[in-house]
Amino acid sequence: MITISKFLKDWETKNAKILTKTGSFSMMALSLAACGGGGGGGGVSTLTPPAGATPVVDPVTSDLTIWNDTVVGTTGEDTVTGLRIDTVQTFNSGDSITLGDGIDNLSATLNEGTVTPAAITGVENVMFVALGPATIDFDNVSGVTSLISRGSSATLVVDDIQEIPTSISVNNNTAAQTFIFKDTAVSGNTDELTLQFDGVGGVVNVGSELVGDGDIEIFTIIAAGGASDLGAGNGFGADAITITVNATSDLDLGSTAQFIASTNFDASDSTAAVTAVFAAKTTASETAVTIKGGAGADKFDIRTFTAEENFGDLIVDMGDGNDTLYLGEVADTDTGSSIKGGSGDGDILIISGNALAAEVNSQISEFEILNIETTGLTQDADNFGGTIFGTAAAIAEMRIDNLAGGSIININHDVGTSLTANLKTDTPSDALTINIGGTSGNVTLESLVPSTQYETVTVNSQGTAENTLSGVGAVINNMTFTGDTAITVSSTDNIVGVVDFTNSNQNNTVMATDTTAQTISFGSGDDTITTGVVASSTQIINGGSGNDTISAGIITTAGVLELNGEAGSDIISVAAMTGADTASSATINGGTGVDFITLDSNPGNSVDVVSTATTLADSDKITGFTTVTDNFDYNGNVLNDTATTITVVSGATLAGGIAADSDATVYIVTTPLTDAAAADMVKLVAETTVSAITSQYATFEVSLAAALGTIDGLDTALSASETVLLNIDDGSNSVVLKVTNTDKTTANTLIAAELDLVAIMVGADDLVAGDFI
Repeated sequence: MITISKFLKDWETKNAKILTKTGSFSMMALSLAACGGGGGGGGVSTLTPPAGATPVVDPVTSDLTIWNDTVVGTTGEDTVTGLRIDTVQTFNSGDSITLGDGIDNLSATLNEGTVTPAAITGVENVMFVALGPATIDFDNVSGVTSLISRGSSATLVVDDIQEIPTSISVNNNTAAQTFIFKDTAVSGNTDELTLQFDGVGGVVNVGSELVGDGDIEIFTIIAAGGASDLGAGNGFGADAITITVNATSDLDLGSTAQFIASTNFDASDSTAAVTAVFAAKTTASETAVTIKGGAGADKFDIRTFTAEENFGDLIVDMGDGNDTLYLGEVADTDTGSSIKGGSGDGDILIISGNALAAEVNSQISEFEILNIETTGLTQDADNFGGTIFGTAAAIAEMRIDNLAGGSIININHDVGTSLTANLKTDTPSDALTINIGGTSGNVTLESLVPSTQYETVTVNSQGTAENTLSGVGAVINNMTFTGDTAITVSSTDNIVGVVDFTNSNQNNTVMATDTTAQTISFGSGDDTITTGVVASSTQIINGGSGNDTISAGIITTAGVLELNGEAGSDIISVAAMTGADTASSATINGGTGVDFITLDSNPGNSVDVVSTATTLADSDKITGFTTVTDNFDYNGNVLNDTATTITVVSGATLAGGIAADSDATVYIVTTPLTDAAAADMVKLVAETTVSAITSQYATFEVSLAAALGTIDGLDTALSASETVLLNIDDGSNSVVLKVTNTDKTTANTLIAAELDLVAIMVGADDLVAGDFI
């Protein structure tokens, strides 16, 4: 039998080649007689197998040609393939494919056009790949139990389907796929169909000739493999009463309201997220409607269910997972109704139109978050079981009353006018958290108006883009800013006490506009801070550990401003500090890191520049220092003999200063540098970056040591354990250096390693004793 089977295959191959050239191709099951068995007269004889033997059947495996093919199958599992030949379609209207009793398969790749096969019978599994807009007319097709569209990048229409298959599968399509049944095929009241989705990327239409999306009452939807998104949806299920969904991969059934007739939508066995939008019930009915979610993060929209007279009890159970239910204005108060968020810990209920009332909330449970998408609603927090509220759309105003302590409000969208958060019961430790940004960020909250009784208000910035809080509309004691996303705070008005950014590592932007006493402290980000008018109070800005930019505004009357750069290379400016009728003052402490400080030009204002620098790494570059008016407040350690505080002496040379007071801790040399040291100082003063200053100072300290030469009395006045400051200029600028005398290899001389940069004074070459404090 094996030898005969091999002969049969060889014969079919040769016969196929011959017949293909003539435009006709026929394959049939041959008897053993056709291969040389007995019989004559031109008839076909059969060879009866030995008693008890099972006939061997070789299934047909056939490739269609570009001509009209006739394929006859066997009782085996036959396979017919219609691949394109040099982009020419091989599945054509003249093809006749009649296969046998096995589980047979037909697959075809389609170009643009319409195909009406002459006959397809006995083929259980039919698969199409549409590469161009294609229509297949099933007028002459019967026996299909599985209809598949796989990888179709163009629209596919399978029309005039004669009978309901067990399943229709759509896999990895990017265009609409349409399946239309003959009206007679779906004329019953319990027509049932299984839809299988894998990576669906477009609308799927299933219906009858009369109702393109209807006439099937029972659907089972299976989603597996890749995530499926049916786009606008609404392509099937118009008459479906029961819809069962089993999704092991995410399934979005479409953004258009659908399933108008459904009274039982059950996705409780799904483990992945299912998204569905349900159409309004439009005819009077007392039939209960049940909607169930599964273990995934489901999103159901029932906002059209506003006409209670068109349905009986409304039973919604979102199941496990952190789900979202769009309730809209639905206000079902039937005693048998139940709307549950399920067992997730972050289930969201979205309302619109009207605030959630107590009688409606009595039917609602197991939701942790209430989001609002209509502006101007006043929501009573007592009428919701959770303590988290939020926006579901951009709105102008949002107000929540009777908030419990510890409540959270999520500003996921722009709030154009104000968010008002009113506390229910005042206690000694009331807290409120405002999360701004949602998942995407770039959200603006125009005004936050919390109850003044809150002890702790925390604003958390989140999402992928910077957010904005434009202002605070009520007086609040202290406010904390946190989050992994930068925020711009346009005004700190009404925040009394401490504004705390220390737990934020982002690059925040803050306009400190409040005129009252305030302390604003930042974290590790590169923050940008601009102060407004400071009047009759002390305002303190602490930059934190980033490379911050701090700019002062106007300081009026007796206002005092403290700007502390803290760690990092900061840019600090009080150039706009113009003062008023009464001279004002500011204190600037660059902190660690090389800082760039610009002072104001008003001789009526006094600025103290505080320094603790002991090495170049913590030095300051100071521009606009006004001698006599401004002060250089050195808080580092100085020591000369027993003197540990600032004692200043001036002299034409360092030796002259030592001769005048050998125990001074600050020496001002009044004779400008010349030659190489002066040229190197000019270059040093011109540098604007940390790296450039570091590099140029290495050159300057060598030339300065050489310029100082032998300093009479140095070794006697300054021991190896003592430290003093030296101020020396080039005729236009000056530097302040920390000087030690640890190397006495050459008597009465200093080497570069004993000269550490403390400050560069741009444009200040005439410092006097009173400038050092």
